[in-house]
Amino acid sequence: MQKQADECQDKLKSLRKELKARRSGFFNSVLKDNSYVSINIIPFGNKESVEKEFREIINRVQGGFERDIGSVDSEEGIVAELYQNYSSETVSGVQDFERKLEDFKAHIRNVRKGDESFVRDHRFAVHIQGLPPENVDRLECWFPEDSLEVLYSVKQGGEFKPVQQGSPGQKTAALLAFILSYGDEPLILDQPEDDLDNHLIYDLIVTQLLEIKQKRQVIVVTHNANIVVNGDAENVVALDVRAGQTRIICQGGLQKTEVRNEICRVMEGGKEAFNLRYKRIGEGDKHV
Repeated sequence: MQKQADECQDKLKSLRKELKARRSGFFNSVLKDNSYVSINIIPFGNKESVEKEFREIINRVQGGFERDIGSVDSEEGIVAELYQNYSSETVSGVQDFERKLEDFKAHIRNVRKGDESFVRDHRFAVHIQGLPPENVDRLECWFPEDSLEVLYSVKQGGEFKPVQQGSPGQKTAALLAFILSYGDEPLILDQPEDDLDNHLIYDLIVTQLLEIKQKRQVIVVTHNANIVVNGDAENVVALDVRAGQTRIICQGGLQKTEVRNEICRVMEGGKEAFNLRYKRIGEGDKHV
């Protein structure tokens, strides 16, 4: 039975490595040529849930035994020791973590057998020794989950930065860049321009819409007429609210006069406003 258990444990480890490889392969294939977002797998990187998961395994979710268990950010406890000096950027760093995880589990096994050499609180040892065998099996099969490192760039060829450092608009841009890159099924976007700067609307949304519309159907609900025009919409449905009801004002391609007039009204406040703005910009150029 022990031999079978060891074989199952080895199989589990092998499957987890295969899962990581498949995840990495997925993101590399989807985002291979993407200039706006990059996503990397961080092995065992989901630090926020490690303490909670371990406490669930040993039936101690209500807290306690902080000196023996600790947390990722604390200075003592087996959870804190697990992530000390952890680096996911190298193979040796991941292998070192795997060894620490084996030591982590061995420590609990030893405590269960009565070894309290490294136990800070005797009550923790009593609690571990009183656990049902099922909980110990769950611990043997437990591995901290992987996490994602999401990087973004605000322009093509720009420097990639962690998405946590970005503005709401830049975070939205990173998410949109992934969504627009993945899949070939129909896609519905509801106001993708929200929180985005004008240059991101063009560089990200319009540029990728022009590319992906060749291989998938895209339906965009938007208040930004630049997306409609520069994205070369094939069918425009202009809506307005009249008498408390949403109604279709006009519908068709960009070549239809009524559609172009409605787009002009939404985009620039009408032809007069459009011509005035164009004139001001043109006159400004003459003085440059």
